[in-house]
Amino acid sequence: PTVFEDGEKGATIIASDYTAHKHIEEAVRDSERKFRDMLEQSTDGIVMTDERGVVTEYNKGLERLTGYKKEDVAGKHIWEIPFFVDAYEHITSQPRKRLKEHTNIFLKTGEMPLMERFNLYDLKRPDGARRTVQANIFPIRTDRGFMLCAIVRDITEQKRAEVALLRERGELEARVRERTAELQKANEKLMAEIDRRIESEYALKKSEAFLA
Repeated sequence: PTVFEDGEKGATIIASDYTAHKHIEEAVRDSERKFRDMLEQSTDGIVMTDERGVVTEYNKGLERLTGYKKEDVAGKHIWEIPFFVDAYEHITSQPRKRLKEHTNIFLKTGEMPLMERFNLYDLKRPDGARRTVQANIFPIRTDRGFMLCAIVRDITEQKRAEVALLRERGELEARVRERTAELQKANEKLMAEIDRRIESEYALKKSEAFLA
Protein backbone atom coordinates (compact mmCIF):
# COMPACT_ATOMS: atom_id res chain seq x y z
CA PRO A 1 0.00 0.00 0.00
CA THR A 2 1.14 3.52 -0.82
CA VAL A 3 -0.11 7.02 0.03
CA PHE A 4 0.73 9.68 -2.54
CA GLU A 5 1.75 13.29 -1.77
CA ASP A 6 -1.77 14.51 -2.34
CA GLY A 7 -3.14 12.00 0.15
CA GLU A 8 -4.55 9.60 -2.40
CA LYS A 9 -4.11 5.92 -1.65
CA GLY A 10 -2.44 3.62 -4.15
CA ALA A 11 -0.09 0.67 -4.47
CA THR A 12 3.57 0.20 -5.31
CA ILE A 13 4.73 -2.88 -7.22
CA ILE A 14 8.40 -3.88 -7.10
CA ALA A 15 9.51 -6.36 -9.79
CA SER A 16 12.72 -8.41 -9.53
CA ASP A 17 14.46 -10.42 -12.22
CA TYR A 18 14.13 -14.03 -11.04
CA THR A 19 15.72 -15.64 -14.13
CA ALA A 20 19.16 -16.42 -12.65
CA HIS A 21 17.65 -17.76 -9.43
CA LYS A 22 15.27 -19.92 -11.45
CA HIS A 23 18.17 -21.34 -13.45
CA ILE A 24 20.02 -22.18 -10.24
CA GLU A 25 16.96 -23.96 -8.84
CA GLU A 26 16.59 -25.98 -12.05
CA ALA A 27 20.30 -26.90 -12.01
CA VAL A 28 20.01 -28.04 -8.39
CA ARG A 29 16.93 -30.16 -9.18
CA ASP A 30 18.69 -31.66 -12.21
CA SER A 31 21.76 -32.47 -10.12
CA GLU A 32 19.57 -34.03 -7.43
CA ARG A 33 17.75 -36.14 -10.02
CA LYS A 34 21.03 -37.41 -11.48
CA PHE A 35 22.33 -38.20 -8.01
CA ARG A 36 19.15 -40.18 -7.24
CA ASP A 37 19.42 -42.12 -10.51
CA MET A 38 23.07 -42.98 -9.81
CA LEU A 39 22.25 -43.97 -6.23
CA GLU A 40 19.40 -46.30 -7.13
CA GLN A 41 20.94 -47.86 -10.23
CA SER A 42 24.28 -48.68 -8.61
CA THR A 43 24.83 -52.42 -8.09
CA ASP A 44 27.07 -51.55 -5.13
CA GLY A 45 25.54 -50.63 -1.81
CA ILE A 46 25.72 -46.92 -0.95
CA VAL A 47 24.98 -45.34 2.42
CA MET A 48 25.37 -41.75 3.61
CA THR A 49 24.89 -40.05 6.96
CA ASP A 50 24.51 -36.49 8.10
CA GLU A 51 27.02 -34.75 10.36
CA ARG A 52 25.53 -36.53 13.40
CA GLY A 53 26.02 -40.02 11.97
CA VAL A 54 22.31 -40.48 11.17
CA VAL A 55 21.58 -42.44 7.97
CA THR A 56 20.06 -40.18 5.31
CA GLU A 57 20.71 -42.18 2.11
CA TYR A 58 20.50 -45.93 1.65
CA ASN A 59 20.12 -47.44 -1.82
CA LYS A 60 18.53 -50.61 -3.16
CA GLY A 61 21.94 -52.18 -3.80
CA LEU A 62 22.58 -52.13 -0.07
CA GLU A 63 19.10 -53.48 0.64
CA ARG A 64 19.82 -56.50 -1.58
CA LEU A 65 23.26 -57.04 -0.06
CA THR A 66 22.42 -56.66 3.63
CA GLY A 67 18.81 -57.86 3.77
CA TYR A 68 17.83 -54.66 5.62
CA LYS A 69 15.29 -52.31 4.03
CA LYS A 70 15.76 -48.56 3.90
CA GLU A 71 12.94 -48.05 6.38
CA ASP A 72 14.79 -50.34 8.81
CA VAL A 73 17.86 -48.07 8.98
CA ALA A 74 16.92 -44.57 7.81
CA GLY A 75 16.98 -42.11 10.68
CA LYS A 76 19.20 -44.36 12.83
CA HIS A 77 22.80 -43.77 13.81
CA ILE A 78 25.48 -45.88 12.12
CA TRP A 79 26.33 -47.57 15.44
CA GLU A 80 22.71 -48.74 15.80
CA ILE A 81 22.82 -50.78 12.59
CA PRO A 82 23.94 -54.42 13.04
CA PHE A 83 25.87 -54.89 9.79
CA PHE A 84 28.04 -51.86 10.52
CA VAL A 85 28.76 -53.21 14.00
CA ASP A 86 29.90 -56.46 12.32
CA ALA A 87 32.96 -54.64 10.98
CA TYR A 88 34.16 -54.04 14.54
CA GLU A 89 33.56 -57.50 15.97
CA HIS A 90 37.07 -58.69 15.08
CA ILE A 91 38.66 -55.46 16.37
CA THR A 92 37.22 -55.08 19.87
CA SER A 93 35.08 -56.84 22.47
CA GLN A 94 32.80 -53.76 22.56
CA PRO A 95 32.06 -53.24 18.87
CA ARG A 96 28.98 -51.00 19.21
CA LYS A 97 30.61 -48.68 21.76
CA ARG A 98 33.87 -48.40 19.84
CA LEU A 99 32.06 -47.84 16.54
CA LYS A 100 30.11 -44.97 18.11
CA GLU A 101 33.29 -43.40 19.51
CA HIS A 102 35.20 -43.74 16.25
CA THR A 103 32.31 -42.54 14.09
CA ASN A 104 32.01 -39.37 16.16
CA ILE A 105 35.74 -38.77 15.68
CA PHE A 106 35.29 -39.32 11.94
CA LEU A 107 32.38 -36.85 11.76
CA LYS A 108 34.59 -34.19 13.36
CA THR A 109 37.94 -34.89 11.71
CA GLY A 110 37.25 -36.97 8.59
CA GLU A 111 39.53 -39.75 9.90
CA MET A 112 38.30 -43.14 11.15
CA PRO A 113 40.54 -44.73 13.86
CA LEU A 114 41.44 -48.42 13.33
CA MET A 115 39.77 -48.45 9.92
CA GLU A 116 41.36 -48.20 6.49
CA ARG A 117 40.02 -46.57 3.35
CA PHE A 118 39.07 -50.04 2.11
CA ASN A 119 37.91 -52.59 4.66
CA LEU A 120 37.12 -56.29 4.28
CA TYR A 121 34.81 -57.99 6.73
CA ASP A 122 32.05 -60.59 7.02
CA LEU A 123 28.55 -59.16 7.02
CA LYS A 124 25.72 -61.07 8.69
CA ARG A 125 22.28 -60.85 7.10
CA PRO A 126 19.04 -61.16 9.13
CA ASP A 127 18.48 -64.62 7.55
CA GLY A 128 21.80 -65.82 9.01
CA ALA A 129 23.69 -65.83 5.71
CA ARG A 130 27.14 -64.29 5.63
CA ARG A 131 28.62 -62.22 2.84
CA THR A 132 32.19 -61.00 2.48
CA VAL A 133 32.16 -57.30 1.66
CA GLN A 134 34.61 -54.55 0.85
CA ALA A 135 33.60 -51.17 2.27
CA ASN A 136 35.09 -47.98 0.86
CA ILE A 137 34.56 -45.34 3.57
CA PHE A 138 35.22 -41.66 2.92
CA PRO A 139 34.20 -38.26 4.35
CA ILE A 140 32.25 -35.45 2.69
CA ARG A 141 33.10 -32.05 4.18
CA THR A 142 30.33 -29.63 5.08
CA ASP A 143 30.13 -26.36 7.02
CA ARG A 144 29.19 -28.33 10.14
CA GLY A 145 31.82 -31.07 9.99
CA PHE A 146 31.85 -34.22 7.89
CA MET A 147 29.26 -36.59 6.49
CA LEU A 148 30.14 -40.28 6.24
CA CYS A 149 29.73 -42.07 2.93
CA ALA A 150 30.37 -45.76 2.33
CA ILE A 151 30.30 -47.79 -0.87
CA VAL A 152 29.89 -51.47 0.00
CA ARG A 153 30.70 -54.17 -2.56
CA ASP A 154 29.89 -57.87 -2.31
CA ILE A 155 33.09 -59.86 -2.98
CA THR A 156 31.88 -63.19 -1.59
CA GLU A 157 32.26 -65.10 -4.85
CA GLN A 158 35.64 -63.50 -5.51
CA LYS A 159 36.90 -64.61 -2.09
CA ARG A 160 35.52 -68.11 -2.62
CA ALA A 161 37.30 -68.29 -5.96
CA GLU A 162 40.54 -67.11 -4.34
CA VAL A 163 40.21 -69.71 -1.58
CA ALA A 164 39.47 -72.43 -4.14
CA LEU A 165 42.44 -71.33 -6.24
CA LEU A 166 44.76 -71.38 -3.23
CA ARG A 167 43.46 -74.81 -2.25
CA GLU A 168 43.97 -76.16 -5.77
CA ARG A 169 47.44 -74.66 -5.90
CA GLY A 170 48.27 -76.23 -2.55
CA GLU A 171 46.98 -79.59 -3.76
CA LEU A 172 48.97 -79.25 -6.97
CA GLU A 173 52.14 -78.38 -5.07
CA ALA A 174 51.55 -81.39 -2.80
CA ARG A 175 51.15 -83.67 -5.83
CA VAL A 176 54.29 -82.20 -7.41
CA ARG A 177 56.25 -82.82 -4.19
CA GLU A 178 54.87 -86.35 -3.99
CA ARG A 179 55.70 -87.06 -7.63
CA THR A 180 59.17 -85.52 -7.23
CA ALA A 181 59.82 -87.76 -4.24
CA GLU A 182 58.68 -90.80 -6.23
CA LEU A 183 60.94 -89.88 -9.14
CA GLN A 184 63.86 -89.32 -6.79
CA LYS A 185 63.34 -92.76 -5.24
CA ALA A 186 63.07 -94.33 -8.69
CA ASN A 187 66.23 -92.53 -9.77
CA GLU A 188 68.10 -93.68 -6.67
CA LYS A 189 66.91 -97.26 -7.30
CA LEU A 190 68.03 -97.03 -10.93
CA MET A 191 71.45 -95.68 -9.95
CA ALA A 192 71.82 -98.49 -7.41
CA GLU A 193 70.92 -101.04 -10.09
CA ILE A 194 73.47 -99.50 -12.47
CA ASP A 195 76.15 -99.69 -9.78
CA ARG A 196 75.34 -103.37 -9.19
CA ARG A 197 75.55 -104.12 -12.91
CA ILE A 198 78.88 -102.35 -13.18
CA GLU A 199 80.21 -104.28 -10.21
CA SER A 200 78.90 -107.55 -11.67
CA GLU A 201 80.48 -106.85 -15.05
CA TYR A 202 83.76 -105.90 -13.38
CA ALA A 203 83.70 -109.10 -11.31
CA LEU A 204 82.89 -111.15 -14.42
CA LYS A 205 85.74 -109.64 -16.42
CA LYS A 206 88.12 -110.15 -13.52
CA SER A 207 87.05 -113.80 -13.29
CA GLU A 208 87.50 -114.34 -17.06
CA ALA A 209 90.94 -112.76 -16.91
CA PHE A 210 91.90 -115.06 -14.02
CA LEU A 211 90.72 -118.16 -15.88
CA ALA A 212 92.57 -117.17 -19.04
